[in-house]
Amino acid sequence: ASVLAANDPITDEDVMGSLEGAVITLRATGLRVIVVWPPPLLEGYPDGSIANQRLLRIRNSLRPRIEAHHATFVDLFAALSVSPEEPDPARYYRDSVHLNELGDARVASIIEEASANCPAGFSGTRCETNIDECAAAPCENGGNCTDGIASFTCTCPAGFAGATCETN
Repeated sequence: ASVLAANDPITDEDVMGSLEGAVITLRATGLRVIVVWPPPLLEGYPDGSIANQRLLRIRNSLRPRIEAHHATFVDLFAALSVSPEEPDPARYYRDSVHLNELGDARVASIIEEASANCPAGFSGTRCETNIDECAAAPCENGGNCTDGIASFTCTCPAGFAGATCETN
């Protein structure tokens, strides 16, 4: 909880870097990684607190960093609609998630739905298999295909150009 204190020397970058490092480490072992944001650190904090504001602020920068490592990012702030009676998403999140079974079931459903799809370029029950985009031989005219994550690159022979070496 001290990670979120107003005068804490731990910066947003420290928090995001730590989470990103954990994702990199877990992905290196072949595990499927799902980051659910925010963590349940909001419970017990007053609405509109610096802790809640920080969690909201960090999510926009954190998501692309996590997804760049082919992990799934589940944003509960965005997934749980804010009701007109409760305009503060942090309060609605806390009430929906931590204080009743219906909220817990809704969050479980959101996470399950996010888990059903692998990040782009991966397949398998744990999203452990990098799909070989070169398997379909997309490079023309003798081009050499190099597989990437959800992409491929063609190295064209002399005299040919284009994304798939299609231009003479």
